[in-house]
Amino acid sequence: MLLYENKKVKFLSFLKAGINPFRKFVSTGEIKEDLGLVRSRSKLVNTIKDVIDNNESFLLPIIGDVGVGKTHLFWSLKNKLYYYNTIYVSLDNVYRKFFFNVYSEFIEEIGPEVLRSITNKLCNTWGALDRRFGFFHVADMEKVRKTAFEMFSDKFNDKIALNDVLNAISAHQLDPYKKVEAERWLLGELMDFKELAHLNLLYDLKRRSYAFTVLKIMVENAKLGTVLFIDDFSRIIQIMNPHPDSEDIFEPGWLYDDDTRSPDVIAAEKILEKILNLNDINRLKIIITLKSVESLKEIKRKVQETNRFAWAS
Repeated sequence: MLLYENKKVKFLSFLKAGINPFRKFVSTGEIKEDLGLVRSRSKLVNTIKDVIDNNESFLLPIIGDVGVGKTHLFWSLKNKLYYYNTIYVSLDNVYRKFFFNVYSEFIEEIGPEVLRSITNKLCNTWGALDRRFGFFHVADMEKVRKTAFEMFSDKFNDKIALNDVLNAISAHQLDPYKKVEAERWLLGELMDFKELAHLNLLYDLKRRSYAFTVLKIMVENAKLGTVLFIDDFSRIIQIMNPHPDSEDIFEPGWLYDDDTRSPDVIAAEKILEKILNLNDINRLKIIITLKSVESLKEIKRKVQETNRFAWAS
């Protein structure tokens, strides 16, 4: 059991865990705001829009203290970005199953009709329009899948996940007996073993590599660009750097020779790694909100160690 030196630090640990009694009074990205943009903030929103329009992929930090309107900024940008799929993600809500939750938000934003349009465009690119038996239009499923795999194989490390995602997309467009189940799979619905076996797939999108693979393919082939707004990014820094007044009476590392990190720190590092992996997705533009310049410096230090993000300014 963990003992704390004072009640203040204990209360801060509850807030870190997400047990926030004030959450109902805080603006979030899940509930649309209809408040108009004040004139003094129009220049800022237009500047951010110009950065989005003129850069291919980047991570743009927005710094502001609690209550200054960072979440309201999301709705102002969403109203301005007509030619983008703009999605909101809070680290409080996607702490686990990060890629699956981001993909779920993306699908909710574009809707089933746009999903069908993307899969149709992909299958046509892979040769679905070629006539297999002369005059009548019958797609060669195996040829389409082989072409698709050759086009994408050098972009993904997990070839099993890639193969299943491509099979689901081609079945969605070219197999009338599996179309409905394939669409449910692409929409992120959970499936049991029997349903997966009918589609000849191993897993649903809850699996990390599967969710990332389908997210990358959909974002890169959508007609509109995609802007991902990650709120409360400072949460990662807070977890990685615990409060100095918090002292554990029992430290697991005492039992071993190594410096054992807490599960929270490990989880935060994994979340940061997953967000960095998003840089491998072309046409995805990321905005993060931070509470202080110090948090930005710490994030930059950790990100620059990997040299994987282009920072927008």
